[in-house]
Amino acid sequence: MADTLWLKPSAPGLVVRDPGTKRVLAPDGSEVPNVAYWRRRIADGSAILLAEPPAGSVRRKDKDKDKERSSTRGKPSASDTKE
Repeated sequence: MADTLWLKPSAPGLVVRDPGTKRVLAPDGSEVPNVAYWRRRIADGSAILLAEPPAGSVRRKDKDKDKERSSTRGKPSASDTKE
């Protein structure tokens, strides 16, 4: 079983939120963890499982790496703060 799924809302304008992050699924598709919550959204018809990621999308792990890189930019390192 895959660790993540690519889903999109089943109807234009339908808001489907991630229960952890409170972010809304993108209209063209979002990568989400493969957990019971999202499988229930597929089963109840509020989300559609995509066969492949939308064009130009970024994988979740790549987003996390970018977040780590940007959070350390501009911050002094331990060696910079030594006197």
